[in-house]
Order: sequence, then C-alpha cells, then structure tokens
Amino acid sequence: MEEEDPTAEYIKGFNQGYFISKVEPELAAAIIAAKPDDISNSYVKALIDGQKQYELEQQLVRDELKEWEEKMRITPKLDDKNRQTDHEL
Repeated sequence: MEEEDPTAEYIKGFNQGYFISKVEPELAAAIIAAKPDDISNSYVKALIDGQKQYELEQQLVRDELKEWEEKMRITPKLDDKNRQTDHEL
C-alpha cells in the first residue's frame, strides 16, 4: 500500500497541533479531551497527530536526558577508598 502525500489542510492542521502543544499545552489537552465529533476531518485528525508528535518528541528528549544524567552521575566505587591520590604520595 502506497502512502499518499498529505494534503495542504492536513499539513496546516499538523503544524498547528504541534505548535499549540508547544506553546499552550493546556489548550492542546483541552482540544483532545473535547473529542471533536468530526475526527474524520483531515484537519482535526492532523491537529491531533501534531499534538501526539510533539508529545512523542518530548518523551524522547526526557528519556535521553535521564540516560545522560545516569551516565554522568559520579558514584564512588567501593575500591576507590583504598586508592592513593597524588597528594598522598
């Protein structure tokens, strides 16, 4: 099955859904919670898809940040207590 190119209406809705989610997350949540009746409308579907895309990207960023923080965390190893430092020599 070939994918169709998105319509101009879909692209506009997707971009607006993404933007609203970025600058007014409460408004985006309210729109989604309202469960628009005309979900088959490509603009409304795109609006929801844009919001979902933004949320997905934010979750990926949070996951990467958490992973990075865990890698950068400095925790002394048990055997570090027995090591000599330069100033002890």
